[in-house]
Amino acid sequence: MKKNAANGQLSIFWPTQVSEESFVLPVTGDDYKPEFKSGDMLIVDPRAQPRHNDFVIVSINNEKPALYKYTKQKDSFYFCRLDGVSYLIPQVKKTTRIFGVVLSKIVSYR
Repeated sequence: MKKNAANGQLSIFWPTQVSEESFVLPVTGDDYKPEFKSGDMLIVDPRAQPRHNDFVIVSINNEKPALYKYTKQKDSFYFCRLDGVSYLIPQVKKTTRIFGVVLSKIVSYR
């Protein structure tokens, strides 16, 4: 870890390749258990192209962005909710905006 005195930013070496636009997103609440728990930190890359079974941050119909699983069935892609509701939301480019792909998570034990 290295802190840049000029801009106050903290730099962390990360073994996964990420773009310059990548950011850390904290998980709050327990809506995404068991995969993600409150306090986990997600490494999100807005430049990464989502693939089958990736976790993505997405806004659907201009709603607040949330965490979904990006899944492919037959020849179409869908967003699957992680809160126990098991239905698929089709990806429609006009009404969905993917903010980034979750590449990793940091787990805190304290």
